[in-house]
Amino acid sequence: MEIKTSTAQLRDYLDTKQGKTYFIAIITLITVTIMLVFAIVPAVKSITDKIAQNNVRRDYLEALTQKEKNTKDLLVQEEQSQSQIAFLESSLPSKRNDEYILANLGEMARQSNSYLVSADFGEDSVTKIASDVETKSRLKQVPLTISVQGNIPTLGEFMKKMESFPMPFVVESLVFGTKDVRSQSLPIIRGDSLLIAKINYYYYDDVTE
Repeated sequence: MEIKTSTAQLRDYLDTKQGKTYFIAIITLITVTIMLVFAIVPAVKSITDKIAQNNVRRDYLEALTQKEKNTKDLLVQEEQSQSQIAFLESSLPSKRNDEYILANLGEMARQSNSYLVSADFGEDSVTKIASDVETKSRLKQVPLTISVQGNIPTLGEFMKKMESFPMPFVVESLVFGTKDVRSQSLPIIRGDSLLIAKINYYYYDDVTE
């Protein structure tokens, strides 16, 4: 059987107690729904905005934390570099100083019971190093030939002391012999052997000075 409805039937139904109850319930539900929508949408938007703000703050805090870490790392590197720079400045002078080299060699010979017979300094030149550093042309080397008289033990002690020399140098050649002692009429009491060493010492030609 086909169910037929009309506006009059609906109105008659709503006039009944049950119909009024259903109608009030529906109106109440719709009202509550509308109120919830108007209440929830701003709340959701507020929560979304706060989440976005928190994300921005978190990213900013992470960036600050990373920046702080980088700063601390740079400070540690600077502290380490200062000692290296100080060592470099003390071991690699900014100008030629033959007198300093001569004084150290003489003192090392004295401490090893040997005798510095001669020290001949040559002309300085650009050091021959394999490097792509543009300023390597300012790293100069000075050739030096020294003669030290003594005997085998004292000359050996002198060579050990050269290992603790306060400036960088390279030994090009070492020659031991007794012939030169006799040919140069050196006092035999100082030792029967002569050490002839050809070395290069280095300095950094600092153009700012």
